[in-house]
Amino acid sequence: MKIYAWFGRALYFLLLPLMRLLPPTTRVYVIVLNDQKEVLLVRNWFRHQRWTPPGGGARWGEHSQAAAVREVREETGIPIAVSDLIDLGQIDSVTGEIRAHITGYRTHARGMPRLKGAFRRLEVLEVAWWPLAALPPDRADLLNQLLKTADLLE
Repeated sequence: MKIYAWFGRALYFLLLPLMRLLPPTTRVYVIVLNDQKEVLLVRNWFRHQRWTPPGGGARWGEHSQAAAVREVREETGIPIAVSDLIDLGQIDSVTGEIRAHITGYRTHARGMPRLKGAFRRLEVLEVAWWPLAALPPDRADLLNQLLKTADLLE
């Protein structure tokens, strides 16, 4: 696992100069909460590997809501419905490393959904529920910004 994580980080830094030349991408991220006031977070193998909400790039012609539903299911195995998404608005890339137009959403997973399997996809290193009162210290700035927008973080 450590070699896999190292490879994802190294590949990102090698490709970063090329990615900076690309036009802005459309990305979606979803704040998923449960009944225990926990937020669902993932650590992806590519890039900085900090904890973020599940999400990713929208496919060509895909509506951002459909992309949000697909990304949460692909990365965590938890089904959510488009009708349950609350739009948090759009923000520009927080890090400035890669230009992106980001749409944030918030939703509620009823009960205590179980995460299926050790990996949902190869891109995911870890998936976990985190209490809002005890978020991981190695979280992405994007997570903080989305939680503030959703009035879940001071």
